[in-house]
Amino acid sequence: MTNEFGIEWMSRQFPGYRFQLLDFQEKNAMHIDGTFTPLVPGKVLFNPKRPSITGVKQKVYTYKGVEKTYKLPPMFKGWDVLMAQEPQSEDVPL
Repeated sequence: MTNEFGIEWMSRQFPGYRFQLLDFQEKNAMHIDGTFTPLVPGKVLFNPKRPSITGVKQKVYTYKGVEKTYKLPPMFKGWDVLMAQEPQSEDVPL
């Protein structure tokens, strides 16, 4: 529900733009910039704890000893998909 309201709001603020809904392997609502952040055209930074499960395979990576597949919609084909590093402090939520 949270994402639907956000998409509706963004659509009102930016008429004429299309928005792509992404699904992440995290069912609790999170701020998108802590999960998936486009840095510049052609580069995206992602949180390894919450992989995107929407689209086609873009990257295979290992997180805490488990191999995972990161998927993105075809519009991101050819982009560099960069994994964020673990925080150095235990006080920083991931």
